[in-house]
Amino acid sequence: MKVAAIVGVKDEVELIQPCLERLWAVGVGPILVLDNNSSDGTIDIVDRLSRHSAAPLTRTSFSPDFDQNLQVGGEVIDPFVRQHSPDWLLFIDADEFMVCVNDDLPGALANVTGPVLSIERYNVPLSSDPFVPTAGTEASDFLGIRLITGREDLSRSLLDEPLGKRWIMNRIMPKLICRPDRVSRYGLGWHSIADSRGQPIPSIAAKGLLLVHLPLTTNERFVRKVNNAREFFRHCGEHYPGDAAWHWKRWVDLADRGLLGAEFAAQRMGEAEMAHLADVGAIERADAVLQKSMRTQSG
Repeated sequence: MKVAAIVGVKDEVELIQPCLERLWAVGVGPILVLDNNSSDGTIDIVDRLSRHSAAPLTRTSFSPDFDQNLQVGGEVIDPFVRQHSPDWLLFIDADEFMVCVNDDLPGALANVTGPVLSIERYNVPLSSDPFVPTAGTEASDFLGIRLITGREDLSRSLLDEPLGKRWIMNRIMPKLICRPDRVSRYGLGWHSIADSRGQPIPSIAAKGLLLVHLPLTTNERFVRKVNNAREFFRHCGEHYPGDAAWHWKRWVDLADRGLLGAEFAAQRMGEAEMAHLADVGAIERADAVLQKSMRTQSG
């Protein structure tokens, strides 16, 4: 069974190599890096790795025709799919790290008959000593990492109220892995998939899989990501109306008001708070979350 991945990236020089290494470690074969004009050294790392990787690693650029980046049969994704003919196609970002039972993603998918699986993502809490994987990070490090499982359904209006809420506790949307011959296009953020008639394809919760999400590590990276988001909305904002990508829009507004540093600091948790959240089951180790996911039903 061949599992391929598309990794979306914009200026993630700290994370792109460990993200790719994690995919290789769980059995992902061909990988396409979809780069949105990175300028921080990310491209250099991808190109260096592509010359030495055992599995095919290629890079392409984010299309200025926004819709092309979403179409499975479009100019961005279709050449990759045609060349490699994968059984499954995963789309993740460079700050997401695949964890699965036995580090065997093809094995986890072996008996799945449906066309689309959803893979839950969990934020890593921002602590005084943040977890930042580097090249060669062991699987055991990801299994031992603490994840926020006591998540809240937050909104921009809630966070704008003086209620003591913080974004890091938000329930984030899962990512999808699909059979590319049975789907037509992704939705915004690559969180949904439609068929050739434009009808959403229901997903089934994946069993024995999860994504470790590292949205926040250093203030420098956070500022860079928000500045990139501002530029993205300047070019593609019409595709994200209303509350779409509301947290990014909020962060851009906070940056414009000089409040981004305070926002980053507000996400940080002390060890006492993290210990309390662990006691009440709101923070759990990734290996425990993975075992719980084995009780979900996939088919």
